Amino acid sequence: MSLIIRRAHPDDAVRLASLARAHAVSVTPEYVAAHPVFTATEGTRLVGFYALEDEGERWTLRHLWVAPEWTGRGRGRWMFTDAVRRVRREHAAALRLVPEPEAEAFFLKMGVAAVEGGLELDPATWEEPLPDSVSDAAFAE
Repeated sequence: MSLIIRRAHPDDAVRLASLARAHAVSVTPEYVAAHPVFTATEGTRLVGFYALEDEGERWTLRHLWVAPEWTGRGRGRWMFTDAVRRVRREHAAALRLVPEPEAEAFFLKMGVAAVEGGLELDPATWEEPLPDSVSDAAFAE
């Protein structure tokens, strides 16, 4: 797999917003500049993106979008794993998720727990769904 995950630039906002559908208005150049937003690409094709919001000990995964043509091919799992690894490195006590209703099953399958008011996981104890042979070196910084 040649999936590259890198920090998004404010100039990426228009492309990212096109994936975020109904939430496109929240993916602005200012949002991308203010938050850790990461794109996933294969070659020159945008596969998806995710955005984290630092709230101290608790972080929020506000967006995780996969382009329709890449859905069901494991790219969302890679991006979610990358997001949790990044939050883990920040020593966050919890990662809260704000998914679209149709994405909730994906996150539950990934090991996220349903809690009052949404979904959450403990990054320190989360069991990664990727093979042990996948290391942090597989992800771009």
